[in-house]
Amino acid sequence: DRARLTEKIRATIFPKKMAYQSVSSDRMTKGIEKLLWGCIACGAHDRIVETSAYTIQCQNCGRIWNLEPDYHLMSPEGDRIPLVEWIDRLKDQIQPMNWQTEHELMNGEVPYLSTELTAYFGPESEAPQYQNTELILTDKAFLIRNNGRELARWRHSQITVLTVDTKTDFSLGVSGKRHLFRLPPPEHPLKWHNFFKAVTSVTG
Repeated sequence: DRARLTEKIRATIFPKKMAYQSVSSDRMTKGIEKLLWGCIACGAHDRIVETSAYTIQCQNCGRIWNLEPDYHLMSPEGDRIPLVEWIDRLKDQIQPMNWQTEHELMNGEVPYLSTELTAYFGPESEAPQYQNTELILTDKAFLIRNNGRELARWRHSQITVLTVDTKTDFSLGVSGKRHLFRLPPPEHPLKWHNFFKAVTSVTG
């Protein structure tokens, strides 16, 4: 509910003496697809789009939601859900991918996410590496592959931090060094952050 969302934001951003106010904007939905990276109605990823200043829609199932000033999403069918609950439901829906045989990994690893990688930048590197390859998150590691051949790997136990840098980039901190990954649209770095947190909370 609104009180729960307000408390989360206040605790992480604002001093207790400040009051967090409702949003007043002529375009509330701007950028919200980066936060709501999945549809809670059909489970599709990266299919939420802004259709008006106050409306979003899933391009997969067609479900429409209106964003209200008190951080609730309302559907024409009458369903009303707090924004924070939508985010929590997305996290609850995280599960392994159902891959075909030709995509199976070595060592019995379980894949959770996969996408074409626009570019990878190694520590202190200004030039991109491993362009137009495949980035995979498994229950054990992040890895980059090209035509089934593994090019690089970072075990979860080596990663000290994952940061969302821009609307297309996220970084891994490994042994004090930064590894930057650039994703193609419509992939969202926040989704990869949420999946990484969920996977490591279970696998350690």
